[in-house]
Amino acid sequence: MAAKYSLQLADPAQVSEQVQQAAMPRCVAIVLARAQRITPRRTGKLVRSLYGMVDRGGRRGVVAAKSPHAHLVHEGVQAHSLKPKRKDRGSFLVIPTMLGPLVRRSAQHPGYGGQPFLTDAAEQSRGEIDRALREVV
Repeated sequence: MAAKYSLQLADPAQVSEQVQQAAMPRCVAIVLARAQRITPRRTGKLVRSLYGMVDRGGRRGVVAAKSPHAHLVHEGVQAHSLKPKRKDRGSFLVIPTMLGPLVRRSAQHPGYGGQPFLTDAAEQSRGEIDRALREVV
């Protein structure tokens, strides 16, 4: 499941449709650039999966990540146990590490608090978005 979050203007009625349509591509580009800077990098796949688009006739902008693990990084995951998918007597987990693979019958994932990079990017971009809207007007 990819992570996808949208940000709307506090009061869209205050901004005309023409201004929204003219400014939305710039606003999406601003948030996308910020998201690319603050997204956690381990392999770079998550950053490369980020994209922005304008839909609904130019009135709605979306910045999202296509990576299948994006929602886990963004929202985090609770601690849980890991067991082999197969129930055979000889099935094991193979856990890749820097020192080589670890082979175990089960393991405990400690959980991860998450880093809401898309939400943070949208929040941190509010000032730039306001400036972009003023430039269009």
